[in-house]
Amino acid sequence: MFSLHVKVHNTKFRILTNSQYVYRILKMELYAIEDSMNVEKEIEIKYIPAELLYEKYIDGGVIHTYHEPIFIDEKGKATMIISSLTDIYSIRAFITREMLGYLYSLGNYLALHSSVIVDENNRGVLFSGEKNAGKSSMSFLGILYANFKLVSDDITILYLENNSIIAEGIFKGINADEKTINILKTGISNTVKLQTIKERYIVRDMFYQKKAYVRLVYFPSVTRNEKSVCYRKATKKTFSDKFRENLIYSFFGKKFEIDSYFLQDFMDMMFIEADVYRVKLKNNIIDVGNEWKALIKNGERENKC
Repeated sequence: MFSLHVKVHNTKFRILTNSQYVYRILKMELYAIEDSMNVEKEIEIKYIPAELLYEKYIDGGVIHTYHEPIFIDEKGKATMIISSLTDIYSIRAFITREMLGYLYSLGNYLALHSSVIVDENNRGVLFSGEKNAGKSSMSFLGILYANFKLVSDDITILYLENNSIIAEGIFKGINADEKTINILKTGISNTVKLQTIKERYIVRDMFYQKKAYVRLVYFPSVTRNEKSVCYRKATKKTFSDKFRENLIYSFFGKKFEIDSYFLQDFMDMMFIEADVYRVKLKNNIIDVGNEWKALIKNGERENKC
């Protein structure tokens, strides 16, 4: 049995698997720690070959089949049984679901559909939006153009620490196809080393940071009508509406309960602590590179909308 230990804020998880292949993938993706003491939850990925997992039999003319993945929940441990090693997405999703579920049960954490990058001063830039809004692309541009580091892609864990909003990631990968990556790298010296797993790009440790203070929030969207980057400061209502739209209430079949008072207090504090903007991007995202660099690196805040 192979194991990895992962820490999210003050909570420690142990990831177990009997598959060396799954272990290698997770070892690249997870920010593992050496200390394995006081583990709050175990998450196991158990591989069983199909010929051993499936059993078909005839009972009164009806064929019964066991289907996978199979989920087993025990106190302090969750297990996913699989018969194929090709669906790494589902494995990541299961690990994410179990981590989020446990953190939500503690009552002091939120998860947002967002990506986060961070500068050398530990100031985090958060991009939140629906699918294809430009979150991952904006993160890539920040890394490639302005030497930012990746904190998270797609799902970000948020919590309060010392009266500040902290963003933390689980995985070190970014979802992007090869065409998008090549477009974003056009005309840029290749300083970021990425390891490819199909359409999943793993950022090396030197370009990754586990957490950051959230100081800037963007809600991007892609439109064909804009000729350049258009951004304007968001109102508190707009921020609250967009935040709620992208908040993770359920994931991979599991629903999470969120205390409404905690959510409201969290949003109020985040709006005070961070500058919040709505951004419209033109369709050919590479053309916004220099403007984007000026926006996130040089602190330009003029209204272009």
